[in-house]
Amino acid sequence: LQAVRKTGLNVHLSTQASILNREAARFFETQGVKRIILARELSLAEIDAICHEVPAMEFEAFVHGAMCVSYSGRCLLSDYLTERRSNAGDCAQPCRWSYALRENGSGAELPVEEERGRTTLLNSRDLCALPLLPDLVASGLSALKIEGRNKGHHYLAIVTRVYRDALDTLHSPVLFKKKAAEWQALLESVSHRAYTTGFLADLAYSESLQAYGANAHYQREWRLIGLVREVREERFGAIEVRHDLDFSTPVSLFSPERGGYLKNSSLLSLTDLSGTPISKAQTNHLVWMEFKERVSRGSLVRVPC
Repeated sequence: LQAVRKTGLNVHLSTQASILNREAARFFETQGVKRIILARELSLAEIDAICHEVPAMEFEAFVHGAMCVSYSGRCLLSDYLTERRSNAGDCAQPCRWSYALRENGSGAELPVEEERGRTTLLNSRDLCALPLLPDLVASGLSALKIEGRNKGHHYLAIVTRVYRDALDTLHSPVLFKKKAAEWQALLESVSHRAYTTGFLADLAYSESLQAYGANAHYQREWRLIGLVREVREERFGAIEVRHDLDFSTPVSLFSPERGGYLKNSSLLSLTDLSGTPISKAQTNHLVWMEFKERVSRGSLVRVPC
């Protein structure tokens, strides 16, 4: 802190510092820290109290995404098992892996099955604080943090759009409540584990944090086919294909334009770059797709899983 302060840079304190109360926040305020990313173990009431009792400090809190199974994210599993440094943003998430028990003499592998047949011993649910967003903003937080590590375009586009639109709607509680189901459906459509509000809403317990059985696996309703890199004549899009797509498959378009969401559509034509009609778009190829609706550059092309 002393070295960084000499440079004049703003200092943000990581969630790994485990700031859990106002006295810790006040201490780091005296050390020149501008913003604190609060510990994930805090409840909404505790966040509210800290924000209001240390008003000169900026506070940030996690609202969505994968939760580290370790206390305040202090984990070295990835470093030891894969040499990918979790503290440098490169965690391989070994807490999500399935594990087995091996007998030393025979080498026989025995599945580790506790209640509900789970083998993901360290696995946590994903955080989703969307229902609590009005209270989180009212608490005085300066920023909301979305965990996007190891996530792709599809996940990032959907999740950031939902939270941005939800924030823009907070001025109208009636509208927020009306659109909540639509937003939640979008969050359910991307790859995720069973959602939880974590420690925010109530005193957390194992059932609300750990992902057992079917909840231990990633769930998703849609998958990304590709991104629209170029648009021609409004309905033709040049697509960078991520997964094979048959011409007859129904698609939906997720537009980057503010106020625009999903449009169910179908393909009117499918050609390669030379204009030759093809029946199937193959992974890692660039193709032209003609849609029934107008398409925007940067749109995501999705199909049901």
